[in-house]
Amino acid sequence: MAYKNSDQLNDSLFDFLNKTSKKFKIELISKTLPQKFGELIENINEKFKQKVVILIDEYDKPIIDHITNFEIADDNRKTLNNFFQSLKANDEFLKFIFITGISKFSSTSIFSGLNNINDITLHKNYNTICGYTHKELEEYFKEHIENLGKEKSINYNETLEKIESWYDGYSWDGKSKVYNPFSTLLLFDEGKFSNYWFKSGTPTFLVEILKKENNLKPIIEPILATENDLDTFEIENIDPTTLLFQTGYLTIKEKKLNQDNIEYILDIPNYEVRDSLISRLLMTYTNLSDGHLKELKNKTYISILNKDKKEFLEVLENIYHRLSYQRR
Repeated sequence: MAYKNSDQLNDSLFDFLNKTSKKFKIELISKTLPQKFGELIENINEKFKQKVVILIDEYDKPIIDHITNFEIADDNRKTLNNFFQSLKANDEFLKFIFITGISKFSSTSIFSGLNNINDITLHKNYNTICGYTHKELEEYFKEHIENLGKEKSINYNETLEKIESWYDGYSWDGKSKVYNPFSTLLLFDEGKFSNYWFKSGTPTFLVEILKKENNLKPIIEPILATENDLDTFEIENIDPTTLLFQTGYLTIKEKKLNQDNIEYILDIPNYEVRDSLISRLLMTYTNLSDGHLKELKNKTYISILNKDKKEFLEVLENIYHRLSYQRR
């Protein structure tokens, strides 16, 4: 659900607590959000005589949905910060908390007081937790790979290479790579190579920020990033490179040590992601027909693959000439 303001978010959180307490047949008497949440945690612990596990999925959605509107985004951040205050206060009743999200805001922004959060995004023990490795792909989907190859009239190895080109390439250490599990499963289910990432929805806020920064370098060539570039950011200070990495449009191609500092080479992971990003940007910047848009997109691909900057600039000029603008 998209929360248009903090009042809607606040009401939704109250509804969540009321429904959850009803589910567990627990009566809550507290009035404020953090107290009500804390009461729920304590009562569940007491009722079942076990510590509580809390899973928070897409914790940042109420913020990133309004990332280009600072006032709403910041109000929603404050609401979440107020709500999650109960986690630290009720630590004795909790077994563990698992938090996922697209972006990585600093813990002080939302989870103030939780000073023991362990970020596993780049942790060496979890490099392949979010997708299929090549070994797993062949081990568990061999029959599907063979059937897909027969449908496309290509051999097993050619099928593997095409799947890899489309959906592999995500890495958090520059060595281990994984396939997008969502797109891979849809490929086998529908039997065709397609841009499933695009169909799942490219975040509008991401394209808006790229437009605002007017920096398309990350989609043209690999870029150098430091640990700080991949780390947290605040609503009022968003780095496009950080955002592209955290939303999955850039991945780590190489990790190296420069003196005492770790540096990363970031690039777009695969054909599907590049196609998604270019398609969305072209659609945003132009009002072209599907046919003309496809023609421009193909020219863009060819110029990037051939590292032909002249051709790429000509495509951009073609696009820019079609842009409408308002005088300030």
